[in-house]
Amino acid sequence: MPDAFQPQQFGNYILVSLLGKGGMAEVYKARSQGAAGFQRVVCVKRILRQHCEDPHFLDMFVNEAKISARLSHPNIVQVYELGEIDGEFFMAMEFVHGKDLLRVMRANAEDGPLPPTVAAFIAREMARALAHAHEHKGDDGSVQPIIHRDVSPQNVMISYDGMVKLVDFGIAKAAHMAGAEETKTGALKGKFAYMAPEQLDGQKATPICDVFAVGVTLHEMLSGRRLFKGNTDFDTLVRVKTQVIPPPSSLNGQVHPELDRIVALSLQRDPAQRYQRAALMARDLEMFCGSQGFAADDMKDYMTKLFPTREEVADGAVMIAPVSNAGASRSGQSKQQQASSSSTAQTPPRGAAAVAPSSSKGMLLIGGVAVLVIGGIGAAFVLKQHGATPQVVTAPLPVVTPPVAIKAADLIIEVNSTPAGAEVTDGPKLLGTTPLEVRITEKHSAADLKLVKAGFDDLVYRVTANDAPSVNLKMVAKKHHSAGAATPSEHHGVKVQSFDDAESKGPKVKTIDD
Repeated sequence: MPDAFQPQQFGNYILVSLLGKGGMAEVYKARSQGAAGFQRVVCVKRILRQHCEDPHFLDMFVNEAKISARLSHPNIVQVYELGEIDGEFFMAMEFVHGKDLLRVMRANAEDGPLPPTVAAFIAREMARALAHAHEHKGDDGSVQPIIHRDVSPQNVMISYDGMVKLVDFGIAKAAHMAGAEETKTGALKGKFAYMAPEQLDGQKATPICDVFAVGVTLHEMLSGRRLFKGNTDFDTLVRVKTQVIPPPSSLNGQVHPELDRIVALSLQRDPAQRYQRAALMARDLEMFCGSQGFAADDMKDYMTKLFPTREEVADGAVMIAPVSNAGASRSGQSKQQQASSSSTAQTPPRGAAAVAPSSSKGMLLIGGVAVLVIGGIGAAFVLKQHGATPQVVTAPLPVVTPPVAIKAADLIIEVNSTPAGAEVTDGPKLLGTTPLEVRITEKHSAADLKLVKAGFDDLVYRVTANDAPSVNLKMVAKKHHSAGAATPSEHHGVKVQSFDDAESKGPKVKTIDD
């Protein structure tokens, strides 16, 4: 059992529970205090003290607050305040009484994937939130789209009352700002398994990159398994670019053909063939939800059934377990849930249509009927009256564009150090100070870096594609030794360094000849 969190005063807030802790910030459940005993439950995100003087982290943190503050929409978590207390930057934002989408999917896993109407409703609300961000207007009235760039189940909150809210605009950028930065750095920021292929090619992020991420999320909700996740980041990148995308109905017989069409249109690898606006995807999902008679009250009923005790975060709670270890609300794990952890897409059953790399025209077998596939054809709803089950006349699925080979040249590795601010060289070339980005190319598939910082032992590390998207190197403080004694980092002409790896059980040790 972890130690209980002791409530503490933080400016006008009382921090009552620790919700999470990452490499950049800590997140708390808190209560704001006002006149006459006024209180409000909020979420406080406080930047870690060691990063308060780091311009890189501060810029990211302040940017998240500024971006979020521009957006006011029921499907986006609201930011109330950006402030500084005793040298620590923080933001106060809306506290959502509920669960993130990943935990909802895990809680339902015993029964299989999410009900298709639930998945469609959640995706519709996500698309609505993004439509608002993409159509954001500046003070002068001009359209200045804000691109989230990190849409994934972990960044979608669902309240016990059935409200769906998009969170964490930490790497979001206004489109006119993102272009210059991405052109300069070529950085890949976000979760690779949800990134659009054109982003992996190093192209400028656009609003329809977010549409692709919603499509991936919707596919995973409907199928109950990961779509592109591979054993390594590089494997994931390859899958996003080349993997055959099966229609969700081939993995879950409860999925309506219209949802197959919506998913396929959102996952077109050619951006020109994808939904051109999040609002258009939201509209199609709205029509589907309406045809099925599923509304916000039904989402509330579903959450009540899934979490009957509401599982509120108690004061004094410490909830810092990694998401990957978070338990579902039900005991046990279904065979389907175990299968969903496999990153390899299964071959669709005979008679089902697969969204495969092919030409823009071709023959697909759907439900035993051969049809001519022409990408981009829409669908028309034919609704019966008097409450009868509605029918949906669906056009053939759009076809995903042919595979494109991915090369290591597409990779940018972010190199961080603890502490930050270490001078980094690659041979005789000075690259800068941490944190910085290192390019891995097909010709130069690795970079032998040397990190130097006053008061710490020099650290040598070889960066490769397996380190994508980022690596954190932990430097060891120098110790005083008696004359003639070798330092811990220098033995027999070999330097030894250790670094933190979030996916390993302990520190790795790498040796490189001096």
